[in-house]
Amino acid sequence: MKTRKIISILAATAMASAVFADPSLTAEKKNEISTGLNDFAKVLVFAVPEASTQQNVWGDAYIGNLYPSIFPHFGVGFSIGGTYLDTRGLKKASGALFGDKTMLSATDLGSSGNQYVDSIAEKINLEIPESFVLPTATVDVRIGGVVLPFDIGICAMMTNPSLFTVDIKDPSSVLNVSKAMQFDLFGFKGSIDYLTIGADLRYRFFEGSSFVPIISVGGGYYYTKGSFKLGATDTREVTVGSRTGNQNTNAEMATAFESHIGFAQIQISKEIGFVNLFLGARGTLSNTTVNWAWKYDTSNDNPSIDATASDSQMGSVQVNSASESWNNGVWNMTEIQPQIFGGIGFNIWKVQLTLGACVDMRSMFDKPNYEEFIWSGFFSTHFKF
Repeated sequence: MKTRKIISILAATAMASAVFADPSLTAEKKNEISTGLNDFAKVLVFAVPEASTQQNVWGDAYIGNLYPSIFPHFGVGFSIGGTYLDTRGLKKASGALFGDKTMLSATDLGSSGNQYVDSIAEKINLEIPESFVLPTATVDVRIGGVVLPFDIGICAMMTNPSLFTVDIKDPSSVLNVSKAMQFDLFGFKGSIDYLTIGADLRYRFFEGSSFVPIISVGGGYYYTKGSFKLGATDTREVTVGSRTGNQNTNAEMATAFESHIGFAQIQISKEIGFVNLFLGARGTLSNTTVNWAWKYDTSNDNPSIDATASDSQMGSVQVNSASESWNNGVWNMTEIQPQIFGGIGFNIWKVQLTLGACVDMRSMFDKPNYEEFIWSGFFSTHFKF
């Protein structure tokens, strides 16, 4: 069900860029589309780093040494998570285009009278929620240290190798990502691509006791890259007076993001029977870029019908640690995100099931940079040896 909702949101983004019957867009509508998508990009520059750090979170603050140890300590498993996502920008962009029926006017087609055609959005009655989640999923490995009390974690996931070749600095390039995980829903075709890799190191500086938790400090780095690409096509017969022809419309929409995240953290954990309670604080420093682009073109196979048009727009939102400014659609600002995370783990033989949550503390106080409170939830299954 969640996957279908995600696809619906992305498909609606594509529909927001397609006007199937009216071959022209007013300046007001184009501005509203681009403003909405740019607002959504601003949400992503904060949500992507938050989502990335929900990977490879273990309930144990320290898993033990690989050597010397009677039983070597290492583990492997997978993690999934979701981060709150404000989708009001998408809702605004889509509402600007298919809130009403589109119109073929006498000026467009050279005939008296008007012809009204229902938009494809009205046919499927699709509604965009005002909020949703940004999902993550990774394969995780954690290995105990040698001699010194530390452990190392590694996580990764990739759906499309072509993401390595996409230049996120160029907004127009986001439309050229090759399709990997494809879907075809209500006439909309698109792909969802995701790439992440990261590593962290934790050092146990307090061993703990019967009444005192284990305490570790550490840090790490994550690299995340993703792309949503969608396309829509529509062919319909248009008859005005004695002239009949097929009006063909092709539309594409893509959003791509790239994020470098460094972080430092402290974590405590206490095992009580088969239950493991944990709590931690993390500070992240990120360099994140989100690009968006949309385009459409309309043509007719009857050359006597003059109703053709094409249009496109693109933009970029960036957050890094270098400066704070707003210029030509690129947003740069110092971005340190303090996080509090915690949860509970259940040890069942060699398996640990972990359920936790994380909140972005800056989003509670730093307004208007953060319009909404950002939080995440995560779940992992790890096999421990």
